Amino acid sequence: MENKIRATAIAMILIAVYGMGMTAIGFVSSLLVEPPTPDELRGMRLPPFLAEVMEKYAESLQHGPSVFDVLWAMLSIAAMSFVIFAGIRLYQLRQRAVVMAGAIVLLIPCLSSCCCSCGLTLVIGVWTLFLLVDPQVKAAFKS
Repeated sequence: MENKIRATAIAMILIAVYGMGMTAIGFVSSLLVEPPTPDELRGMRLPPFLAEVMEKYAESLQHGPSVFDVLWAMLSIAAMSFVIFAGIRLYQLRQRAVVMAGAIVLLIPCLSSCCCSCGLTLVIGVWTLFLLVDPQVKAAFKS
């Protein structure tokens, strides 16, 4: 049972570190990478409906990240920091309520800012919740 708990704790920590890294990379790249200009998009031969959407999107990016982008990055990093803390507590078998809250944070879709890991965060979050309701694991937290 202890191996299952430790593996779950490590998985929580790793997915949170990965999510924080992807958030940081995405945010920094939005500051450093020049978005395509509307003229460059016109030369791409996109379907008309997609060209219009991409043109509006490119115009919105010309001014850098929005306040929403900054707040979302901060929220994502804070949430993943909490998941790391919860994973450490699970590894130590301390503060079951904190671990449960961390697992619930993992269930919030795409909070880790990486679409590839959304499914994985859901799986780890659900698995952690199932693990936490196991009577043996509850007993391990109490001892």
